[in-house]
Amino acid sequence: MAQAFLSSVKVEDIIAHLPTSPNMVSFDADASLPHVLKTLIEKNILSAPVVKTAADAAKPHPHIDSLIGVVTMLDLVIYLTQNVLSDKSSMSHNMKSLFEETEKILMQSTHASALVDLSKTAEAATISKGSSVWDAIQVFARESVHRLLVTDNDGSIIQFLTQSAVLRFLSQNLEKLGGRLDQTLAQAGLAGHVTVFCIEDKEKAVEAFKLISSEKLSAVGVVDAETGKLIGNISSRDIRMIREDAEFIQRLYLPASAFLIKMQKTYNVPETPVTATGKETVRQTIERLGQFGIHRVYVVDEQNKPQRVVSMTDLLQFIGDEQ
Repeated sequence: MAQAFLSSVKVEDIIAHLPTSPNMVSFDADASLPHVLKTLIEKNILSAPVVKTAADAAKPHPHIDSLIGVVTMLDLVIYLTQNVLSDKSSMSHNMKSLFEETEKILMQSTHASALVDLSKTAEAATISKGSSVWDAIQVFARESVHRLLVTDNDGSIIQFLTQSAVLRFLSQNLEKLGGRLDQTLAQAGLAGHVTVFCIEDKEKAVEAFKLISSEKLSAVGVVDAETGKLIGNISSRDIRMIREDAEFIQRLYLPASAFLIKMQKTYNVPETPVTATGKETVRQTIERLGQFGIHRVYVVDEQNKPQRVVSMTDLLQFIGDEQ
């Protein structure tokens, strides 16, 4: 049932309802790291295409032939943790010297082309606007990418189609997706104990970003050091807390619990991560992702200890496996 419905809906039907701007945000190959960081933060976006020349980047919708790749917030986190926030660079714990070092790194001649796909997530997958949403789900599931570049008939890049946009669409059309979504997370194989990457609330927030970098993760959980209960979530996007000029680099050296409070006040994010149990259904989980605009749900036990993470990729793979 889901396949029949989703095959009848086009990618362009979804992107038509997305917030749009006259120009596709893109960077030329020689764009500086500070410019990339500042733009992603100011535009409140997680990624952008990197194209060959400034002339290509100046086009409202650059052509796919000019594409070098995609730079994401995760790529920036990896670069910063490897070059600024490494154990070696932060040994002194002197915030003044750390800021000066960060400023120096940011002003180096690091270009956008060098940042592309440091996360090794192959985020430059494409799909045409006339393809079906079912086709898009198959690409998401097969490639495990978080976004697809949507191309027009002439090969122009017109928009990103993200997993979250597709999940939001699914959450609005649950009645058309069939009874298979009424399986519990346990029945769907999306519960049970697997490794959940977390840091403790007393650890410095920078440790979360180091873990995100080393494991190529989108986010890590934060647990109470004494009880092991889940109390928060830090994602690659939260590197924005340092601001575009790294003025607030010291925030990364707050305890994770204090970092979470600061982030909640600055960006009005939920105080606690969204959780579920293995008894909740796939349908309920998709509905909550759409309702809260979040990218993951933590499956917890009776003590609120994390057992696994159900990601948007997991849910799209489940839907795409329909026979």
